[in-house]
Amino acid sequence: MAHDPETVDTFLDGIMKAAVKKAKEEVYDMQKVMDEDIKAGKLPTGSKIEPWDWWYYAEKVRKLKYDLDEEQTKPYFKLENVVNGIFTAAKTLYGVNMEKLEGVPAYNKDKVTTYKVTDEKGDLLGIFTTDYLPRESKRGGAWMNNIRDQKVDAKGNMIRPIIVNVGNLEEYLTVDEVQTVFHEFGHALHGLLTQCHYPSVSGTSVTRDFVEMFSQFNENWAFQPELLAQYAKNDKGEVIPQELVDKIINSLKFNQGFMTTELCAASILDMAWHELEGVEGLDIDAFERKVCEDMGLIPEIVPRYRTTYFNHIFSSGYSAGYYGYLWSEVLDKDAFSIFEASGNVWNLDLAKKFKETFLERGGSEEPMTLYKEFAGREPDNHAFLVGRGLE
Repeated sequence: MAHDPETVDTFLDGIMKAAVKKAKEEVYDMQKVMDEDIKAGKLPTGSKIEPWDWWYYAEKVRKLKYDLDEEQTKPYFKLENVVNGIFTAAKTLYGVNMEKLEGVPAYNKDKVTTYKVTDEKGDLLGIFTTDYLPRESKRGGAWMNNIRDQKVDAKGNMIRPIIVNVGNLEEYLTVDEVQTVFHEFGHALHGLLTQCHYPSVSGTSVTRDFVEMFSQFNENWAFQPELLAQYAKNDKGEVIPQELVDKIINSLKFNQGFMTTELCAASILDMAWHELEGVEGLDIDAFERKVCEDMGLIPEIVPRYRTTYFNHIFSSGYSAGYYGYLWSEVLDKDAFSIFEASGNVWNLDLAKKFKETFLERGGSEEPMTLYKEFAGREPDNHAFLVGRGLE
């Protein structure tokens, strides 16, 4: 979607500057906590925050600043209820109906649940299966797959997709896991609502730096108060209190200087490797140090992945594309800001436009053309920076 390295480099440079500025503030907060440990005799005089100290002291700062105890929030995020939440949001925004099917074939009858997905008219959109619970034979993580692609066959018949969301979740979820369920269902909606002719461009068959927009976009509804009131309830039926919601919202911006900086640094390192004309005789350590120095990386943070174990960019299809995670988030936050600017994040006219412009058309059109069609302009990173607390 970005088309050329210069566009990516400029994009990453702008984010990196804002992220490093915020990261320096985070270092300052952590150093104050470390200084207390020095005064208490726990550390030698003159100790400074090092990369390996980050998570230990970040957690101390989190407790001081945000005081979010996930043991208090988990009772309100029962997996079954969160699934109802993603379905409720989809029905409200896009008119999607989910009907649980019994007695249908499944690759694991104990752990897989199957749903018939229809639109407002009752027409079939596809089949959606969930495989959220852990088992010994399953690899870790969470993902979406097409079991069958949407397409029009040789006889002109519309073949609707079969989509699966997979996870490794327990009965009660952390805040991060709630976001994961919404995230993967965003991919599922992209796969289910598609209305394309060819499977090569249907659903999530879009450019690498565009595909995560829709999963991340769906996360924006996870903690909307109107939706929380419907799904975030404990076993007594009590809705999650506003005090806890406020803590969740505040915590989402915690440590974002670090999180953004390490991700952006890895993206810049990826681009630097793929912009080389050759690597014969190259000193990897020296090359990395120079790239990190040029990007303005502070010594307390290292890139999320170093070259020798950067699996994404050398064997997992993200070559010169690791920036796509950030690029997609800029798109998702910018698109969501249009809903916010309308005065109603549940704006059904905008939701219809979003569905028809993006979710139905897959990769059948140039992504930037679609984005400009929806937004009326090119994407802006302001909402992304605000969303991550970097501006």
